[in-house]
Amino acid sequence: MEREQLWKSYQLNKDLLIRDNIIESYLPLVKKIVGRMTLKLPLHWDREDVISYGIIGLIEAVERFIPAKGIKFETFATLRIRGAILDALRDSTIIPRGLSENLSKVSRTIERLEQEMGTETTSEDIAKVLNMSVKEVDGIIMAFAHLSCVSLQESLRIDGTEGEGLALIDTLAAPSMYNPEEQVAWKETQDKLIKAIDELTEKEKLVLAMYFHEQLTLKEIAYIMNITESRVSQLKSKILLKIRLFLEKGK
Repeated sequence: MEREQLWKSYQLNKDLLIRDNIIESYLPLVKKIVGRMTLKLPLHWDREDVISYGIIGLIEAVERFIPAKGIKFETFATLRIRGAILDALRDSTIIPRGLSENLSKVSRTIERLEQEMGTETTSEDIAKVLNMSVKEVDGIIMAFAHLSCVSLQESLRIDGTEGEGLALIDTLAAPSMYNPEEQVAWKETQDKLIKAIDELTEKEKLVLAMYFHEQLTLKEIAYIMNITESRVSQLKSKILLKIRLFLEKGK
């Protein structure tokens, strides 16, 4: 039975056997999406784990899809599959207690110093206040940014059907395939993201735009800004940290 006929039959009676046939026919889509996603997996995960979570998203997509809305199923399913994988990754990421405590100290210090000084704080400023080495401060910021980078990056950039990254601003519009409740939730999330980006310094906004929007490499950004590649890496880590902390505050 062809897909179109399968969909028509499933919409009529919601038969589980037909549903399973539809799911089976779209399994290659899950593998294709997993292959395109750049993921840093936990040590105990492998590619099959990622695919299994993607299939959970596919099942949800099949059960919730309404062909009459005129949206391609592949488009609708891609968001569900990605979302299921990223949710599973977030749930599996546990921040060690020591890192969490140090991160809290660093984030409070950044906030206080920027309020007092009115300018961007450096690792040296933070290190002095906390009686740490600059290397320790950078390590704390970059460790947390590493843990949160995947989920945040997927929030900021969604691959197109041909693997092309959509501009940051393109992710701020609620997809028409979402139901009204989902569109409200999407809008709230994007409003928070806009406010978080608004809190960044001009230099940080520039780095964010070049990295996520223009998709430049760290080396290319370093050349444009006339700073070292390691400094760009530090800035990117700090940006991810600041956005993540801002979003966490709003929960």
